[in-house]
Amino acid sequence: MRSGAEEQSDSFGLINATSTRRTHGLEGRLLSCEIQLSDWVFNAIQSNEVLRRCPPDRQ
Repeated sequence: MRSGAEEQSDSFGLINATSTRRTHGLEGRLLSCEIQLSDWVFNAIQSNEVLRRCPPDRQ
């Protein structure tokens, strides 16, 4: 976005952060997985403002 002599650009994502725990590195058993959603995605889900994607055979 330009305004006078300045320009601003912003970005956003669906996921803010992720974390996984495994035994013995990447080849080990998954112990836990956490996903932190962005505030706007979480609020949209809470408000039921998210479109559902469903395969045609499961509608």
